[in-house]
Amino acid sequence: MANSQRMSDEEYATTQEHLLFVAHFCRGLELAAFLSRIGISEALGPIIHPTLYNEAGEPLRDIKRLAQSLQPFQAEVFRQVENHKKIRQAATDAVLSPSKEDTEKDGVCSLDNGIG
Repeated sequence: MANSQRMSDEEYATTQEHLLFVAHFCRGLELAAFLSRIGISEALGPIIHPTLYNEAGEPLRDIKRLAQSLQPFQAEVFRQVENHKKIRQAATDAVLSPSKEDTEKDGVCSLDNGIG
């Protein structure tokens, strides 16, 4: 994209779709457990196999930084999922249990307005 301030409708839709895909995908990642395993590797690797650890140390640190940087994004995804669950539940509750005011208005349940 030449101008970062301009985005076509197609680019916008594609970006949104990809962002939602990444959000969905990251929900299934066990980042805390993964980072814990890296911590064990960092602690034991130099002792158990120093040569291998020296060779793999930098790539391991890189993947650790990626996982750590994804944690706030994942936390935001979980926050939004929980928020949407609450919103859906509130909407469901409102439909299934209309307020007394709604059911007494004109003697007709608001769910029945306009129906037979």
